[in-house]
Amino acid sequence: PIPLQDVIKDGSSLKNGKPSLFIDIVPIRTPTRFRSWYLSEDQVGPIDDKDYVFDAEKAFKNSDLLPKIKDSGRLENMPICKPALELEDVKPQKKHNLIACLWASASYTTRGSKDVVGDGEQRLKEWVLHHKEVGVDHFYVYDNTGAYDRHVTKTLKQVTDLFPDDVTWINWPMKVCNNAKPKAWNPGERSSQYAAEASCRLRFGPGAEWLASIDTDEYLFPTGEHENFRTVLQNARKGGANILSFRSSRAYPRKDLMIPYDGHVAPNGSCREKNECLDHLPGNASVPFLQIYNCDSAPIPHPSWADRAKKQIYRPEHVLQHFVHYSTVTRNLIKTNKELAVEGSLPLYARRKNVRYSEDKESERFIDELKEAFMLHTKRMQPHETSNWLSVCKGNGSKWDTCHVGISWAKDLRIPASGKTDERNEDGFIYNCFVNERIEDYWIPKLRKALNTLPS
Repeated sequence: PIPLQDVIKDGSSLKNGKPSLFIDIVPIRTPTRFRSWYLSEDQVGPIDDKDYVFDAEKAFKNSDLLPKIKDSGRLENMPICKPALELEDVKPQKKHNLIACLWASASYTTRGSKDVVGDGEQRLKEWVLHHKEVGVDHFYVYDNTGAYDRHVTKTLKQVTDLFPDDVTWINWPMKVCNNAKPKAWNPGERSSQYAAEASCRLRFGPGAEWLASIDTDEYLFPTGEHENFRTVLQNARKGGANILSFRSSRAYPRKDLMIPYDGHVAPNGSCREKNECLDHLPGNASVPFLQIYNCDSAPIPHPSWADRAKKQIYRPEHVLQHFVHYSTVTRNLIKTNKELAVEGSLPLYARRKNVRYSEDKESERFIDELKEAFMLHTKRMQPHETSNWLSVCKGNGSKWDTCHVGISWAKDLRIPASGKTDERNEDGFIYNCFVNERIEDYWIPKLRKALNTLPS
């Protein structure tokens, strides 16, 4: 057998720039390590408080264990290789200003539903075309289609091949087996996304100034005087920014672009009666997904509650570890006590004891949605989520019911700052979302034009 360390070290495990070795990992469980007393004296300076010193036995006791294979939450088919850029002798040049890392699949299930959605290809076409227009230089698509079907014949490569100069396709059949069955049926596939993002940052981040880690249902738009993200990011960098966060609220499919659902009964038993549930048009060059979901549940600028599901564009040179919504390790975080002393900053012991570290406000901040950019989240609405919509969308449901059908505000109405109201249209439906006119009149026509240039 060939020693794996040698094969990985010399780069021969990469075939045409793509990994050929895949491994399974069984994790040993430990509590999350976030408290300041896990830091060393090199990081925090002299430690006089003995309670501040990390004691493994005190912290973990006997809670570390190797679980049974069937309950392990193991990682399957994880590609392993040395990053391509590390195989070069010279420091990589910044080939791109902004790249996008994407974990996607031709078909998928959304959280909270067992129904399989098969719109991955059309979603990807629209997403790539739009973000090419707003200034993304290159896309790295981690295709998870093969995770649950080793013999799959239809992958996202058929789409990425339409953009040979702009998109790199990476086969990513990695899956994460659920460790909570039978309590939870969801297979926990999102952890595959976390690993894909880490791989993309390590392999391709060194070749870019900025990196966006978003999904195919998330669209970025420049605002104010900006026509694309090149000027947005240039100005942000001049102001000292390393991490830009985008608030996220869910958009609803617009009622005028929806049709009665006549499919099978939903897993929760709904959608039995005619017109009880709605579905939307499939998304195409005439009516793209972006138009169907151009009805945000919150007005721009988004309220602070939209912080919780934020997404980020960040500088991979500064962010050393990123976790979907958060920059978890940065160059500022790992500075030693001596480095901070040279800068004249507070000793880390004083700054970090019993508190969590956070970046300074110049380095990490929320984007100005009126003057810089914003994000529209177009997560797929499943038919069963519209159950009993005729009643719920008129305010006649229970306090737990939410209308997931987009009833857009009329242009001539005054919208309250909260976006919440009992104002109704002429049919008695309560307004619950906002059509962005710039998207409708400018970006959607551009997207339609670009879609019509692709082979049918």
